[in-house]
Formats: sequence, structure tokens, C-alpha cells
Amino acid sequence: RRTEGNVEAWCHSAGETCGEVDALVAEATKFLARESTNENEKLTALRLVCDRRRSQDLPFIVGFLEAKFPAKISEAALERFKGETAGEVGRLLVSRWPGLAPSLKTRVQSILLSRAEWCEAFLEGVDNGSIAQREVGLAQRQLLMSHHDTRVRDRALRLFTKITSEREKVVREQTGVLTLKGHTEGGHTVFLRHCGACHQFAREGARLGPDLGSISDKSKAEILTSILDPNRAVDAAYLHYAVETRDGRELTGIIAEESAQGVTLHMAGGIEEVIPRSELKRIESSKQSPMPDGFENILSQQELADLLSFLLRE
Repeated sequence: RRTEGNVEAWCHSAGETCGEVDALVAEATKFLARESTNENEKLTALRLVCDRRRSQDLPFIVGFLEAKFPAKISEAALERFKGETAGEVGRLLVSRWPGLAPSLKTRVQSILLSRAEWCEAFLEGVDNGSIAQREVGLAQRQLLMSHHDTRVRDRALRLFTKITSEREKVVREQTGVLTLKGHTEGGHTVFLRHCGACHQFAREGARLGPDLGSISDKSKAEILTSILDPNRAVDAAYLHYAVETRDGRELTGIIAEESAQGVTLHMAGGIEEVIPRSELKRIESSKQSPMPDGFENILSQQELADLLSFLLRE
């Protein structure tokens, strides 16, 4: 009954009455476990648990980094891990990586790379697929591959210098596309049929992926590689997320906007849906690029050449 009222006021009075801080934190933890609680009161309770700074609370606190929670709740949870030294922090943060709010991933990565022991946990996540290689920026890769700790450096070198032989082979086999004369009209047809469901170009198509008008400064070879090997590099803003709602729906798209009230999901075909936080059950980032590979199997070299000419406005 106490937790149904104002948490901050109750915490103050309970602390004065019983003087049992551990009991107070235990009650706050129970309060946080409830689904239907006021956001501000939940934030107060979470801060109380975090301020206690007990290592045994870390597995509980890390759960509040997930994207299904409002941003200020996740921010408060993340603050708890700053300045932490416990060895388990790296493992805990990596274990939650797929479900992290998109706005937190860069900052969580920064925390993970701040200690050698946590770097090892991060690299283990990359190695076992919990963290996709494309989610690790070039600056972070360089930091890890030149790390002062030899175990971190050696493992990073092994991981990030691996050649994805199958896709590399496909790219090499398709270099003949670059010598063909493309036809923009045919390229327009290819775009509408295969690209427009996710990309915009010259105001045509959907906004699920990057606007292809922004690639005019790229070479034909770079664009061809991106088409044939889409997992090589993906802008974090366009990572796909799988969203499960409490009523059993499963949706996939990019999180275009986050607010205290909910998340806005952009899906294929230009579909947009705002999902209230109260309806979110699970959000996890995809391990693969939203753009499939295998275009070499459905497009001829001439069609690829036509598409390149259309995108470069030749």
C-alpha cells in the first residue's frame, strides 16, 4: 500500500521511521518490478537503488537499459555503470546489447571500451555474434586493434581483419558491371522494383533506409560493393529492430523516434506506427543489415549497371 503513493515522500518517511536502508532499497526494487507504475515515481525508486551502489544490484539495474523503457529511466540506469569497476559489468552490458535503446548504444560502447577487462567482454560479444561487426565503428576498431593490453589487441586484430570470403568473392566476380554502359531508364525500373520499398531517391520510394540521393559522391565501385555486401557497413541510424508487443504482434523496422510515451517505427512500404511504451514487450536489434544480400542472383550485370547509372544520374 505504501508503494501506491508518492515514492519519494514514502522513502523519506520510511527511512526516518525504521532506519533500515537495505529494507528501503528492497521495497524500491519490488516497486520497480511492477509494470503499471508512474514514470516519475519509478525514476525515483531506480535512483534510490542505484545510489545504494551495491554490486549485487547490477544485474537488476542493467535491465532498465532496454529500449522498452522511457529514455530518462534508461539514462538513470546507465549512470550507475559510470565509474564502476566490477569485472562483471562488461558481461552484463554485452548480455543486454541486442535490446539496448538505439540512443544508448554508442555510450554503452564507450563504457565497455574504457577498461581492458570490459573490452574483452565486448570482443567476446562480437565474436559470438551478440554484437554485429558492423555496429563497431572504424575509430573503435582502431582503438581495439592498437590497445595497450596484448590480449585485447591480438583478439581485435583476429576479429576485424577476418575477410568475409564469400561476399568478397561475389564482389570480385561482379567487377565486370563497372565496365558496362548503364541505361538510366532501365535503372529506374530496377530501383522501383527492388529498392523503392526501403529507399528514397528523387522523392520516390520509402524512408526505411538511407536516401540514395546522398550517395552521389560515391564511386561506382563503392556503391556496387554496398549493394552486393550490405553487411560490410551500416549507419547505426538505420539498424533494424524486432519489436514484440504485449498483444503478441511482431514488427520489424527502424526506430525513427523515441519519447517517454513510446517509439515510432518505420517499416517497409512506408508504413509508420507509434507504439506506446506500455504496449512494448521486447525490442532487439537485428544481427544483420536490413538490406539482404544475394542481389547478384536476381539481377543481371546489365541491370546492376543500369541501377548504378540511375543512382549516379549519368
